[in-house]
Amino acid sequence: MDWTPWFELPPPEFARRLRRRMAKPFGRNDFISLFNALLLLAQDDPRRSAAIGDAATPVLIKRRPKDALVMLELAARAHFIALNPEKAFQRMDAMVKLDSAAARDEVVELALAIKDDIDRFGISIDQRPWIYAKVTTILARYGEIDRIAEVHLDAALLYSRHGATQAAYRSLESVERIVRETRSVPLLARMLAAMVAVGCEERDHPWAIKHGRRALRVFRLMGEPPPPSRCSAISRSHS
Repeated sequence: MDWTPWFELPPPEFARRLRRRMAKPFGRNDFISLFNALLLLAQDDPRRSAAIGDAATPVLIKRRPKDALVMLELAARAHFIALNPEKAFQRMDAMVKLDSAAARDEVVELALAIKDDIDRFGISIDQRPWIYAKVTTILARYGEIDRIAEVHLDAALLYSRHGATQAAYRSLESVERIVRETRSVPLLARMLAAMVAVGCEERDHPWAIKHGRRALRVFRLMGEPPPPSRCSAISRSHS
């Protein structure tokens, strides 16, 4: 089916037509064709794709909750691409409320994608503390403690690169609390390596050297070399 003419309709009219269409046989292939068409639309007009996805979700959720979950994820991604993170997180909150194993997997995957691709989404540095807070809230709901620590580590490095010194140190303090709670040696090693990188970026060389020495001891204890991206930072801390 060619959905393109339907996408030109106002979203409420699209929803009405979709409801009528679903009163007839509407198989898996029909949904896949709609989903793929919206994915293509998101590349050229993410706002329109998000609006149509939003309109389709209430129609799907009553009859096909699994497809509604997929549509919510598509709408969330489209809202991010359209630089509307508030609406994107509203869609993710709706995914969380579905409270299923599939929802958990999809929401966690999307939250991590946002964290990893935050530069690609074009989110400004001023918005990022709020974005990171929303991501950690979602991960906390599902007990993803190690991944929350990774968010804080990413945030610390990003804040340090942009001169937000206090925010960087606060993020590292959050990781320290998680390390004390979990007693995770690999997480301790990653935290210390991040401390070295932040210390070097901030030209706090005594602090960087102190934690660089600790990092090297922990990596040796694990029998692993420090990650290459951190080796240079640890080496710089001793120069």
